[in-house]
Amino acid sequence: QQHSSFRQEPETETETGAETETETGAETETETGAETDRDRSRDRDRDRSRDRQRQEQRQRQEQRQEQRQEQRQRQEQRQRQEQRQRQEQRQEQRQRQEQRQEGLKEKRGAE
Repeated sequence: QQHSSFRQEPETETETGAETETETGAETETETGAETDRDRSRDRDRDRSRDRQRQEQRQRQEQRQEQRQEQRQRQEQRQRQEQRQRQEQRQEQRQRQEQRQEGLKEKRGAE
């Protein structure tokens, strides 16, 4: 029993030694050559896709900013216009009031 277990150990050692050198070493190297090309291509596609998404996102953001700016400008314009109208109305009102007072003065003067 002791003898057979001793015999098994060196056998597996030489087996694994040979396996790693020829099988795994050479095979995976050529495989990884093709794999790395595939990986590189996949990575490139992924990067390109990510870049495109980022660009689209940036463009959407810029568009939103432009829209907000345009909205703000329209609002400011509207506010200025409303302010101008209010000012004009106040001025007209003041003029009417002054005319009324003038008219009253003239009436009093005539009496």
